[in-house]
Amino acid sequence: MKKLIYQYWIGDIEPCARAGQRAMQEYADRIGATYRFEHNPTFISGMVSKYASHYSALRPVFDVSMHYWDRVLFVDCDIFPVAGLEQDIFEEDVADIGICEEIGEPKFRAADPKFREEAWYSEVVRKYGGRVRRDENNLPRIFNSGLVLYTKEGMQKAKQNFYPMEEHWRHFSQFGQTIYFRDQSYMNAHITCNAVDWTILDSKWNTRLHYEPKTSGVRPVIDNRNEDTCMVHMQLSGSGNWDAQKLITAVNEPVESWSWR
Repeated sequence: MKKLIYQYWIGDIEPCARAGQRAMQEYADRIGATYRFEHNPTFISGMVSKYASHYSALRPVFDVSMHYWDRVLFVDCDIFPVAGLEQDIFEEDVADIGICEEIGEPKFRAADPKFREEAWYSEVVRKYGGRVRRDENNLPRIFNSGLVLYTKEGMQKAKQNFYPMEEHWRHFSQFGQTIYFRDQSYMNAHITCNAVDWTILDSKWNTRLHYEPKTSGVRPVIDNRNEDTCMVHMQLSGSGNWDAQKLITAVNEPVESWSWR
């Protein structure tokens, strides 16, 4: 199997991104995958007039040269494999494209009136068709585009079936907040309309580590890590400028052992 891990960064590279890049390259070496990092890629910027720094995550779909690979993992630079990880994500059973769910996010957004999930999903169905995937509380499920595992067939089908990125961001910009018209909204819209055959990956591959919303001071950490966790998404405010050792400690050690808290 020909397998590629792809990452990129646009602009000045933050310390967290550099550390994440090194960690992911080491993981690629351990599992026998090719690793590619691009700084300031321009491929997608020719396809969208704004937000190329986010939509560049879709390069595996729209750049046919990437369809050479049997599988491509796109992963954000703030996602870290746990120390010494050898479990191969490319061995996961994936139909066309695999993605992880944002655990707890639907409940948080439902409690905050500034979010417009129901209206946004209604417009997605009106424009693109499909059916909204809902959780046990009947809230729209949300999927995180920071880690996406593509099969060759999935990339080819997505290129054929996905709607133009420019059209998407312009249409959904009516909702005001960028979360409703950048790359993650684009992926969630295409999950809703079943543009390809999606596989929901175990959240162990994208376990979010973030502060409890609307808190201050020594903020409580939402920590869903467990013994099965393979990769950690560092979404703690300010962690973009942490040094590598602090990041590695946060990824691998329990919150109560963090010396800076």
